[in-house]
Amino acid sequence: MVGNHADGFDVHLTNNCTRTMRVQVIVDYAPDSACHVLPRGADTWYSYEGIFDL
Repeated sequence: MVGNHADGFDVHLTNNCTRTMRVQVIVDYAPDSACHVLPRGADTWYSYEGIFDL
């Protein structure tokens, strides 16, 4: 799920797989996230604060 706001955006990551997964948010025109290790059933957020132009 991605939520946009005036100063950037947030991405909610949820692991619905049956094992631990490594995920990274790849973004156009903004920094990519660090690699997140999510155990089964875990969730986390990636937030970008800043203005970016297309």
